[in-house]
Amino acid sequence: MPERQEAPASQETPSYLWWLVPLLLGCVSVMTIQVPPMLDWPLHMSQGVILAHLHDPSFVPPSTYCVSTFAPYHLFHYMVRLLAVVLPVQWLSQSTLLILLLLYTASIALLLRSYRADIRLLMFAPATFFGYCYIMGFAPHLLGLPFALASLACAQMWWRTRSARWAAAMTASLLLGYLCHPIPFFLALGCVGLRLLVDGRSSLRFLLQAGAWLLLPIAAAVQFLFYLQRLGQNQKAWFTALYPNWNQNNTFGDSVFLRLKLIPAYVLGTEHLETSLVLVSSLLLLSLLGLFWLSRQDTDDSPADNEAPAQETKPSNTSNSVTLGTVVAVVVLWLGYLFLPDAFMKGNNVYARLIQIALVLTLVCVPALPLGLRMAQRLYLLMALCVCTFLGINWMYQYEWDRHFDGFHEVVQKLPKGSRYMGLLSQFKNAATLAQMYRGGEARYSFAHFFHMPVRDCNPKAQHPTFKLRSQPAGFSPQQHAKYAPYLLVYLERTVQRNRRTFPWLFRNAPYKLIAKKGRWTLWKHKSIKSTKPSKR
Repeated sequence: MPERQEAPASQETPSYLWWLVPLLLGCVSVMTIQVPPMLDWPLHMSQGVILAHLHDPSFVPPSTYCVSTFAPYHLFHYMVRLLAVVLPVQWLSQSTLLILLLLYTASIALLLRSYRADIRLLMFAPATFFGYCYIMGFAPHLLGLPFALASLACAQMWWRTRSARWAAAMTASLLLGYLCHPIPFFLALGCVGLRLLVDGRSSLRFLLQAGAWLLLPIAAAVQFLFYLQRLGQNQKAWFTALYPNWNQNNTFGDSVFLRLKLIPAYVLGTEHLETSLVLVSSLLLLSLLGLFWLSRQDTDDSPADNEAPAQETKPSNTSNSVTLGTVVAVVVLWLGYLFLPDAFMKGNNVYARLIQIALVLTLVCVPALPLGLRMAQRLYLLMALCVCTFLGINWMYQYEWDRHFDGFHEVVQKLPKGSRYMGLLSQFKNAATLAQMYRGGEARYSFAHFFHMPVRDCNPKAQHPTFKLRSQPAGFSPQQHAKYAPYLLVYLERTVQRNRRTFPWLFRNAPYKLIAKKGRWTLWKHKSIKSTKPSKR
């Protein structure tokens, strides 16, 4: 094989620039978009804001919401509660997203370092942050993901050094993930356990040590299963009261071919497979495969530089300490993405959430290549251009979404604090709770009907009469529903004809009068309301 030519070190691009520029672009994206295109995000954020102002009767009318005992899944909402005390509400969403992005990037950096993988691959962090879970707005999952990745990194460091502090850090990371969200917690616990079991199978002493350190997370996982089972029964009864034929079966749904086709959409976060996205994703994956090939060539030509563990078992004979257990965990994650049912463990589209951890854990299999290796430099340059291109496209998409909310904040300021109101928003059905972040009160619809949320309706059936209107605004009837929502937040359609179909009551002498309008956002008040005091529940 011909000898590789290395450029002088002075002519090389510093390693940190490969990922620092994409990270800065990602930070700019989350800080310049006031309303991100995240489905469930405002619903989770409003939970934290209500927690922060629960004892302010002008913001939250008494006997409207009740606080549940702190439980797994609540850590994100309590983090928002603390931030809501020190930050103005107009900066709360952006600041929370920035914290999540930095935590996610730091966890991937720790994972790459623990495996001695190429730190330049950190450029994937800001791009994959805007993936499936971001678009869906799964806020607790986004907070749990860094702890899941950190636990994998700590497990690798413990394997390499046999230091008790890394084992303690692994256990602590798992337990923090347990407080965030069950899916990243169970994935991390499963990957850590599988990896240590496969790699330590020849040493009974090591397996006993691993079992001891994982005993508390395993106990937490068992408790979590009982907790989810109890919640699932309560929530099923709630939904069955609304939809007698409602059922949630573990059906497969999407075909394997479709799931392969959706990888670019789930990794980089978009609902449509645009040509530009497919091209960017294809170039990224091809570049990654090229790096794998180069790393194998480099491994064949040069001796491995491993740090042997202090005791019996050696982790690997590859230059970046990738073990058989790690490879098995990666394969299991990808197979789970391809073959798990759509509905699994009472969660929808669980398989789509596996892909982020699967891709990140795949990155650790690429060892650090010499900075002067020209082919590697070209591949990294191509990857960096793809990542920056995606971040630019993503920012433009988010900017276009944000423009739909021009006038929203001006209209919401006319809503009296502590009011009960309903959102008839068609394509922005969750924006009602976005208004709740600013004005408090009781929003229809909100996540307060879910039994696993920290803030719940004191009356469990409070949202029953209006629940279906969250996605069917044309079903609103002033005679039937006005008593449940004295104020209406309405996003008008583009044409009069479409408004007649979606909001027929507007053209029938409705008992509501317009009190604010900006762009297509409008606020309506029932004519029977004589003052701005919040109505009784």
